[in-house]
Amino acid sequence: MINLQDTSGLPLLLNTQDNTLQPAGEIDFNSLERVKLDNIRPVLLNKTLRYPLDVYSEYYDICLKKHTKLFEKHKLHYNVILLPPGLLGIEYNKTHIFAPDKDQNDITAIVDILQGRGMILIQKVKEKGELDFDTEVSLATQFKVKKGDRVPIPQKYMYTFINSSGSTLVIGRLFEDDGKIDYRSMRRERGMSYYFIRKNARQEIVRNPHYKEVPTLKRKKADYYSRKYRLTSSKPIYTQFTQNPQRFSSMLV
Repeated sequence: MINLQDTSGLPLLLNTQDNTLQPAGEIDFNSLERVKLDNIRPVLLNKTLRYPLDVYSEYYDICLKKHTKLFEKHKLHYNVILLPPGLLGIEYNKTHIFAPDKDQNDITAIVDILQGRGMILIQKVKEKGELDFDTEVSLATQFKVKKGDRVPIPQKYMYTFINSSGSTLVIGRLFEDDGKIDYRSMRRERGMSYYFIRKNARQEIVRNPHYKEVPTLKRKKADYYSRKYRLTSSKPIYTQFTQNPQRFSSMLV
């Protein structure tokens, strides 16, 4: 068992045997989703895969019972993702693609890395005109992240999480709208602009050829946006929200 209290702000234990969360206090959550391979098949490099059946798990609206109404009042959610190590064919294990919530705020979500190591890929897509069929990416950025890192996701960016390590990546997300991409809108592109793969015992990043134009992948330090938006406190984002909900409500809602 790994204690996640210091990084999450919640009395949670990570069971490394079966990749589940074990509440160690008065914890409540709305639902647990075990994301199936078929759920993310539209954005896989190899669409003929049959295994693994379950790709990752996500706990929805997890919080201390005394904070349930606080989250409801401010229209925010806190989810925890457990992304195990492994491969999806030659791709490293990854999550759904999450969409921006299209608000006028600068930030669409705030991410805390609660345990493990991995990567976050974000990309900004150019708006299409009436006669545009191809999707063009104006900016793509990779963040290498580890336990204790915080990455606010800027508005107008879609994003996904990748686990290229040998242990479970645990992610906390504070957000307003859980905007998973409608994959029918990405039928031509088949995923994000870059794939993270393992080839010849090495990690490689390859461009998605189904995009007409893809910019060079930028690499930024994990704290690039947390410094920009003044979110550098060492306290977990869950704790910061419960202590000053109005600040995060104005930032995200």
